[in-house]
Amino acid sequence: MQQLKEMNLHIDDIVVSCGSGVTCAGLAAGFKLANSHIKVHGMIACDSAEYFHSYINKEIFEPLGMPFRYREEV
Repeated sequence: MQQLKEMNLHIDDIVVSCGSGVTCAGLAAGFKLANSHIKVHGMIACDSAEYFHSYINKEIFEPLGMPFRYREEV
């Protein structure tokens, strides 16, 4: 976020490949925790969107105590 500010760049969306879900989860959590408006769009390479929403909530966000849900952020 600091680099975007320093470079005077405005980004609304980031699109990434979603194979394991970890990159999407990390970006979504980071942007949310930074109070950013940036939306993450994950293009799934396997499984289904429903699988990733469930998996990331249960295996990543909940154990870390994240107060938001993956579906809301990605």
